[in-house]
Amino acid sequence: MPDAIRRILVSSASVGVFRALSLALGFIQSVLLARVFGAEAFGQWMLVFGFAGILAMVARLGLDAALLVRAAHLIGEGRLRDAQHAAIASLWIALALAILPVVALLSVPESIGAVLGDRALSSLLVVFCAVILVHQASGQLVSWLRANDLATQASMLGDALPVFLHVLLLLVLWGRGGDFSIVSFAIWSVVIQAFVLFILHLTVQRLAPLPLKLPERRAWQELLKMAPDYYGIALAGAFGSWFVLWMVSVFAHGKEIAQFAIALRLVTSGVLVTGIVNFVIVPRMAERHASGDSDGLRVQFGTGLNINVAVALPLLLLIAVFSEQLLLIWGEQFADAAPLVWILAIGELVNILTGSCGYAMTVSGYQRMMLRVTLYSLASRLALCLILIPKFGLTGAAVAQAAAMTLEHMAKSYLASAKLGIHPFPLNLLLERNT
Repeated sequence: MPDAIRRILVSSASVGVFRALSLALGFIQSVLLARVFGAEAFGQWMLVFGFAGILAMVARLGLDAALLVRAAHLIGEGRLRDAQHAAIASLWIALALAILPVVALLSVPESIGAVLGDRALSSLLVVFCAVILVHQASGQLVSWLRANDLATQASMLGDALPVFLHVLLLLVLWGRGGDFSIVSFAIWSVVIQAFVLFILHLTVQRLAPLPLKLPERRAWQELLKMAPDYYGIALAGAFGSWFVLWMVSVFAHGKEIAQFAIALRLVTSGVLVTGIVNFVIVPRMAERHASGDSDGLRVQFGTGLNINVAVALPLLLLIAVFSEQLLLIWGEQFADAAPLVWILAIGELVNILTGSCGYAMTVSGYQRMMLRVTLYSLASRLALCLILIPKFGLTGAAVAQAAAMTLEHMAKSYLASAKLGIHPFPLNLLLERNT
């Protein structure tokens, strides 16, 4: 077995262990949240969580993605000192940018609550504001670990540890019983995230040290020059992930919001392997592009695609077939969401079969083209939601999500084939290899 493929498989397996652990704990966390606080409060939590996630993405300015690509390029060129300067510049810029939206949100919590459709949600959102600051720093440190081929450590600390600590907290609350609000749980969540950030910092200084002094001016300029395109991609992608859920919240009540959120979570768990593969191969594809090794880039992409088809596809099919039984884990009130799972699985099926086309294009200098594709996908979600949800409810929302995902990934696969010579579908990849 070629060394490049072996390293991808080993790293993917290591990351997969922690991602699988994170997924299992995430299932337990969502079940405990629904059972401890009820379906209504769980729907509120998911809605505010998505809103706060967008705010964090706004404040991040795409610096984590820019840092990942920039640092991987510099390391691939043997410029470790410049890569360190890029990481420090990214960290300081991200923290500085986070202060502005946090201050703005804390000054007008009632207005934000009105935007969300429930003024009571404003207090929950205010607590989530603290998470924004923590995510700024942790996101940059995770990107730095990934750029240094430390994906296992990044996944362990960035994925598994925080979910594990949240599950422990929920188990304690469930055992104690009594009156404990969702806002109080959110406050404890902030404490957990701060502790995880501290552990991340210690890990970085031990395995891939970063100097504490301010970097050279050139490092700031290069990152800020790269950031806008990555920012647009990340922001539009985040809006696309949560936009349909927000539209559901406009036309539905708390229980239906929770049902759709659970269906999304269940289907997303079916493509866990896709996220693992991307976590490992994206910085490596960036290194291959920086060194001019286009064949190596295609090897990274092809190996990831084959792993997706061999593992993620059967897992997604199993989830679709046994969706009714799996939904009962969260409670009987969620069993009606099985048809939503079937529809949403279609979009994820296309995601699996097209592989990491978007990432391959982004690390190869076509990030502006990917930005346009992502914006078109967001626009299609908006149009489909406005047309389908008022008439068909949750089923219309699922169709809008699946259709928009299908169009987005098909567009990315076509562009990757035209620009990079990558054949996304497994059959085409097999034909290319035989040729």
